[in-house]
Amino acid sequence: MNQILSTENNNKEKAPKNKSELLDMRKIIIIFSVLLIVFALVIIVAKIYGNIKQNEQESPTAILNKPTIEIENVENICTLTVTYDEGLEKVTYWWNDEYAIERNMNGSTTPFITQIVIPQGDSNTLHVEATGIDGSSNQIEQTFGEGSGVDTEKPEISWYYQSGKIDIIAKSDKGIKDLTYYWEGEEPQTVSATETNQNELSITIDAKRGTNKIYIIATDIENNTQEKEVTIQGIYEPEINFYIENPRTLRISINHDMGFKKVIIKINDQEQVYDENSPQYSTEITQITAGIDLPPGRANVEIRVYTLEEPEKEYYKSGWADIPE
Repeated sequence: MNQILSTENNNKEKAPKNKSELLDMRKIIIIFSVLLIVFALVIIVAKIYGNIKQNEQESPTAILNKPTIEIENVENICTLTVTYDEGLEKVTYWWNDEYAIERNMNGSTTPFITQIVIPQGDSNTLHVEATGIDGSSNQIEQTFGEGSGVDTEKPEISWYYQSGKIDIIAKSDKGIKDLTYYWEGEEPQTVSATETNQNELSITIDAKRGTNKIYIIATDIENNTQEKEVTIQGIYEPEINFYIENPRTLRISINHDMGFKKVIIKINDQEQVYDENSPQYSTEITQITAGIDLPPGRANVEIRVYTLEEPEKEYYKSGWADIPE
């Protein structure tokens, strides 16, 4: 009996041992499986992240966050259009290896549009660079082949529009006699050259509000004429100016002939809003001026303007100065 009991006891002791070993093995298998799953997930996540980064670099969305440049060629004239919703800092363009023309845009969100005469020759390359106020940039070049040169028997006409003003330029190696322009439905206006054999004559005129067509005629001293028809979308940008005076006073001047929907002036963390909720607001007010005394230290100034002409469009200007003790 003692032997039987002993045997029975031994059997009872061995059973838990085997069970314990089985549980330990299961734990090891489970832990190993979990580690494999975690390792696989790490590899998958790394692969997905790599694909996302690659797609971001290759996708058109990454390219969109910079100024847009368009060049259209019609009748030996290039129409250059540059746009950027964040605001343009400057636009620079030049032919071949010639000197560059740079236009400072000062953060304007109004499209930059100008027409450029294609030089005479078999091959001419137009280079354009545009920079946004946020530091983003875009470059483009376009080559025009044989037959794209201008007719040298006629004067050249080009124009440039910005902030409600149009610059019109007439050129001729023979000498310009006069330059005539008129808006559709209005009487022609003629400006004559002031010098003998003057090769270039330029004028600056006010653009008309809205979409209007203007006709331009240039005549050289041999009475050869060149005519051009241009459609202008006339919009006036507000004039935003500020400077430091005496030496802690900030002077601000904002002007727009159609009045303001809203003006936001922010100096460091302090913000002032002028809109229809302001007691002094009026749609008849076309000029806003302010003189603000600033404490010593760095002064960051931001001004946002919404006009009654374009209530939804923001015009932005910023700057900073160190105010002395």
